[in-house]
Amino acid sequence: MENVEEMQTLIKAACSGSVQSVKQALEFGIDVDALSSDHWTALMAASEKGHTDVVELLLANKANVDTQRPNGDTALCIACYYGQVGAARALLASGAAIEMADDQGFTALMAASEKGYADVVELLLANNANVDTQLPDGTTALYIACEHGQVGAARALLASGAAIEMADDQGFTALMSASEKGYADVVELLLANNANVDTQLPDGTTALYIACEHGRVGAARALLASGAAIEMADDQGFTALMAASEKGYADVVELLLA
Repeated sequence: MENVEEMQTLIKAACSGSVQSVKQALEFGIDVDALSSDHWTALMAASEKGHTDVVELLLANKANVDTQRPNGDTALCIACYYGQVGAARALLASGAAIEMADDQGFTALMAASEKGYADVVELLLANNANVDTQLPDGTTALYIACEHGQVGAARALLASGAAIEMADDQGFTALMSASEKGYADVVELLLANNANVDTQLPDGTTALYIACEHGRVGAARALLASGAAIEMADDQGFTALMAASEKGYADVVELLLA
């Protein structure tokens, strides 16, 4: 059997979830860390699919837990991105590097937060993942969860002490991001956790202004209910009412005037 075929046999077996097929491939002498042409290992394949028993078998056979793809992804990052909590638990139990990031700076915690896998987020935090690691642009796992409307993940991060006011390099906070996207449930969660409702960007805009400018009536309502300063203007003197009026968001205009 050619080496390429051997490799594919192991990786396909891992992908299928067949413990017996993986055992046979390993007994045949196929390298447990063999890489496919796209730099995929059997451990990565099993982690992606959530085949925890195969993950455990490969690790018991000394698979390298922290092998990285060309983009920096590890089996742990892959498991977390796909919400495979059992596989992630097995990898962590074998010492997977929890802070190892891809070439964009994305950690396993950020991947799980973006996708909204609150159980994976909780597992990573219980294993001492750094809750406030920042991407090069300053965004954190909390910001990412809020930007994608992942209220469960955001709740788990806040429960572990995520810095609620940590902003990206433009000054955007998690509250501003959720307000811009119109995730009213996330806005309410952040405000319930004492996010500053009137934080301003360098140009003076607030979360309320941003919500109104984008026609996000639910987010705007939540901000107003928490006492957002309705007359706070940007550095051009533009108020939230002016922004909503200019864009033609009649429902937001009515809310502001109510």
